[in-house]
Order: sequence, then structure tokens, then C-alpha cells
Amino acid sequence: GKYRLSVGSPNQSVLPRRWHEQPMALLNLPLKVVPLDCDFLPRTSQWRDISLEVFHLCKESAEWSTLGDRDSFLVRVSNASDTATTPRQYILLEENDYLRAAQVPIDPTPPGGSHEVVLNVEPWETEVTQIRQLCSSVRLTLVSSVGQISRKFSVELSVGSYSQGLNVKPLSSIPHYNLLLLGPSGCGKSSFINTILSMLNGRRGLRSIVTAAEMGGPTPSSTKRLQRYCISELHPEINVNIWECWPLTRKAFSIEELELMVEGKMPQNCKMGQSMHDTAFRETLEKVKARKTTKTQMHGILIFVCAESFQHHSDDVTDGQSDDISEKQYLRDVFQRLSGKGYKPIVIIGKSDEVCRALRGKAMEQHTEMEQLRRRAATYFDVSLSRVHYAVNYTEERETTFDMDSLAYQTLDYSIQVCQQFEAAQLDERARKLVEKKKKRRSCWLAYAVAVGTVALVALIIALLPLTESPRIRN
Repeated sequence: GKYRLSVGSPNQSVLPRRWHEQPMALLNLPLKVVPLDCDFLPRTSQWRDISLEVFHLCKESAEWSTLGDRDSFLVRVSNASDTATTPRQYILLEENDYLRAAQVPIDPTPPGGSHEVVLNVEPWETEVTQIRQLCSSVRLTLVSSVGQISRKFSVELSVGSYSQGLNVKPLSSIPHYNLLLLGPSGCGKSSFINTILSMLNGRRGLRSIVTAAEMGGPTPSSTKRLQRYCISELHPEINVNIWECWPLTRKAFSIEELELMVEGKMPQNCKMGQSMHDTAFRETLEKVKARKTTKTQMHGILIFVCAESFQHHSDDVTDGQSDDISEKQYLRDVFQRLSGKGYKPIVIIGKSDEVCRALRGKAMEQHTEMEQLRRRAATYFDVSLSRVHYAVNYTEERETTFDMDSLAYQTLDYSIQVCQQFEAAQLDERARKLVEKKKKRRSCWLAYAVAVGTVALVALIIALLPLTESPRIRN
């Protein structure tokens, strides 16, 4: 009761990873015995006036990070007491599945003053590619030089802080990638946009919910025109536009409108049905159709479906479901038409939390119900399972959560990859056509040169005929 046995020291690293599997490794750590009544031990009453603030920097430059990069935490100690803090204390970060353990010393803080230190942490693996490998929070401990614990606290991490991997710029001359959201009314397209923007809001250290897109909720869809949401206006490093239009149904959407929209020839803010009923607008469209390419051509397409429509195994029409089945088949027809044009549409199962309630709290975990829905959707649209995602959007929340942000990040990251693949395929196709054009031009020049050479040779022979002495040859 009079002495404390301390294993290790602040100058050494903390206990090795999985030390309980190798207990003999503890023998290599230094041991020291410290009396409990030492004067430099922190008194409990003193720490009532000490406040600690921790800020996640991700990097020392306070910029965004990517998965696998070194992380940094700014620790600020404020002393409101009338005595200085104890000499030499340490901030220890406990290891987790993503980050290694780390520590940093804190110098004594004078009365009424504050002190700041930066704690740099290395991940276990540098080749981290999935957001699910990230931990939602880290645990830190304030200890004295003799190992007495003074304070424990945790810091929640923001998915937006790790969104540097979303920084993208097209390879060609186009300024932005364009993502088009298609789907029936009430499947969560508008709330999906708000969820994406809310997740990216974490770049600014904010956790508030963004409501840029007006959500319909239980009422019919509130989107009646083609709208663009430019992410680069808020985050210049992410050159992506998200486009939303009116509901994709047989009555409200024509195939001509779909093709014009995908080709980027449908004007922004075009109203629903305007291309079919407005004569002046039709004349404008005829002029736009003559353009070969536009900067608003779509590079990725997300087709939203309601989770309820895939709860059953078959498409057997029951009473009151004929219209739903018809619209579901129309979505498949649109999907196949877009696939035939070289696109790789992504299927998004909207309002998944209404079918699987557990998603709202554990969005990144695997749920049997959702895996069944994904397999049914993949079979229905005849695509691989990797191109079927589900969405859990913010509706009534006031702050973002780590799990829902992670799911939004995962979907946006995959969508950007699809856009890059589409652009690369377009560039390859242009390069192939350019090579064919050069070959054709080269063959034309070769044929022209042969023809000119032949004509010149014939002319030379004719010119030499009078000089020959043989009458037979002259005749």
C-alpha cells in the first residue's frame, strides 16, 4: 500500500500489441518502484480545474487525410487553478484496429495558462483502401511521469476528415464528373444528396445536417426540374456534380428525354414535361442536339429503387401491385438501355432502413435481410453484386453519425471510380478512332502517291518514245 510498481516508462513505448499472447516480452521492459506519497504526484483536487481539449488534425498541416496516412491530434491543456501542473505528464493513445499506440509528453502548465502539443499516430497498415477499416473513435489517457492515470477521454473521428481520397479531377478537358440520379418518386434521391453533403461537411469540422435538396418525404416527389448540385463549390478539390431530375416513370419520362439528359444536352433547370409540350423549348433542343459533346455529359448513373419492391422473391402481380410491377420493369428497361450505351449504372436500394431497422444504428455491418435484397436486385437487373448498394439517409437526425457517413463515403467513392472508368473508356475509344483515322489517311496518301508515280512513269515513257530509233517501237 506504500509503493507503486510501474511496468515500462514514458520514454519507452507502451505495451506491445497483443502482449498477452507473448507474456515473456514484458521481461524486457524496465521496472521501477515509486513511493505513493511523492510530492510530484498530481492531487485529485488540482485536476478539477484542469480542462483538456482534443482536436483531430489528421495532418500537422490541418488538412484532410487519406486512409493509411499518419494521423495527428492537437491536445490543449488549460490550467484554471492557482498552481502549476505537475512536471512532465504524458498523453497516451490506446491502440485499436486501425491506429498504433502513441504518446507525447506535456510540459508543466502555469496557473491560468494553457499548453498545446501535437500527438502523431501511425496506422497499422499503410495499404488501407476501405472506409470500414477505420475506427469511429480513439481513446486517450493523461498519465503522470510515474504512471498514475489522471484523466481518460475519447475522441470521435469524422469520416469527412479522411475524404482526401475523394479529391478527383477528370483526365480530359471536362471540368467535372457528372452523376445522374434516376428513380421513382419517394425512393430517397434528395435525402441521399443531403447525406453526401453532410458527410463532406466533416471536412470543416462540422457535424450538422445539410438540407440543400428539398425532400418529399411521405408526400409526392418535390423535384420537378433538372437540378445540379456542384460539390466543387463547397469543396473545390472534389470536381463532381450531382444531378437530380423528376421521377423516372413511364408517364413522366420519355426515352428521348432520358437520352438527351444522359448525353448532357438537356438544359439545366428544365421542367418536367417541358420538352414534350413547350414548342419554343423543342426548338432549343433541336439546336442542342447538333452538338457532338457537352461538358454536362453524364459519366455515372445511379438508379434508385425502393427496398420494399425487392422484399418478395418473384414479380407475381397481386391485387393493387400491377402499377408497381410495371414501373419496376420500366426501371430494368432503362437500366438495360443505359448499359447498351456503355454506361455501368449503379443500383441504389433506397429507404433500406424501413425494411431493416438495424441499419439506422449499424449501417456498415452486414445484415442478412440487406444481403438478400442486394442479391435479388442483382439478379433482377442482371449485374454483379458489387454494383448494388443500399442507402441509409439522414431524415430526422440533427448531427451526422460515423456509420451513416461511412456508408455515404463508400457509395460516393465507388461512383467516382465508375466515372473514371467511363472517362478512360471514352478516351481509349477516341484514341482508337484517331489511330484508325490516321491509318486511313496514311493509306489514302499512299494510294495517291502510287497513282501520281504511275502517271509520272507513263508520261516519262511517252516522252521517250519519239527518241527511239526503231520504227516498230515508234508505231
